[in-house]
Amino acid sequence: MSILRLKILEKIASITERKTLFKGDFTEVKQVTNKRLGIKNHTYLHEANAQGKKVAILPYRYDKNGDLEYLFRKEIVSAWGTEPKLCAITGGINKEDGDAASGAVRELREETGYNIKKDSLLFLGKSKDSKATDTDYWLFAVDVTDKDHKKPSGDGTKVEQSAKNIWVKNPDTADPLTASMAVKLLNKMGE
Repeated sequence: MSILRLKILEKIASITERKTLFKGDFTEVKQVTNKRLGIKNHTYLHEANAQGKKVAILPYRYDKNGDLEYLFRKEIVSAWGTEPKLCAITGGINKEDGDAASGAVRELREETGYNIKKDSLLFLGKSKDSKATDTDYWLFAVDVTDKDHKKPSGDGTKVEQSAKNIWVKNPDTADPLTASMAVKLLNKMGE
């Protein structure tokens, strides 16, 4: 990158105004303005409980016929209504050392009862959830075919206590994040 381009980017960043409009237990609504770029009062969601850094895990297995099945959560997602919906298994990265893979292992254990090692995770890439959030997601998949699991411990929240894990064959039935993870997994597998 040229020195001139760096100076221009620094100048643009320095005239960007950011402010927090609302702080909740888990999220914040923020606003950004940069008149030079034509950005005026754009709002976005910041997942403050995870410092804007999360993991998403797609457990999969092969059934007795050799067909792929995916494990999703069925839980209440307040932004989507009050009825439980199929969604990705997500959580924060490891707060102690910032390690995404450690966070994925912990979330998988808490939410599904599968206790796996970090080296069994397949890294699928990084992604943003949507244009309405600044959250970075580290995406992982893991083969849990024939793996033992215990009752999920959860994180203690009421919403998580009422959630269920459901095996499905069609990833299009879940949220866009999970469906895109399934596509990435199939691409990595070469199917």
